[in-house]
Amino acid sequence: YRQIADFHLQLYQLDFTAIGALSIGDDDRIVEHARPLTLKMQEIETHSGFSSATEFFNYVAQQDLQHLHGQANSVDDTADAEAKLVFRHQLLANIPQFVRRDQDLGPFKLACDDMCYGNMLVNNPQDLNILAVIDWE
Repeated sequence: YRQIADFHLQLYQLDFTAIGALSIGDDDRIVEHARPLTLKMQEIETHSGFSSATEFFNYVAQQDLQHLHGQANSVDDTADAEAKLVFRHQLLANIPQFVRRDQDLGPFKLACDDMCYGNMLVNNPQDLNILAVIDWE
């Protein structure tokens, strides 16, 4: 766990001006510009990066609401549909309360929502020293 905590601390040292995926620019520098490549974002429409945390959270919440309206099998029954609808509207209404104004525009931190043991290469089953973390898309 110490190695994994160290990986997260190293990632936290990096600051970015937008929420999005990383790529190599024409000048060989790392830039953030595309939509975030999270498990949730890969299931929704293509979008460019986000310049604020509020914009990102509103987008994700709106996508959840559209999914609820557009996919009938996303609910079990009327009560489930009503509960999910109320929750999604409450979430949208409360986003401003969860985003600090002084941090809304960044700096943003790099996060990997798929950093699990299956994506780590170790030296051997006894030592379990992590040699690499893979699958960063």
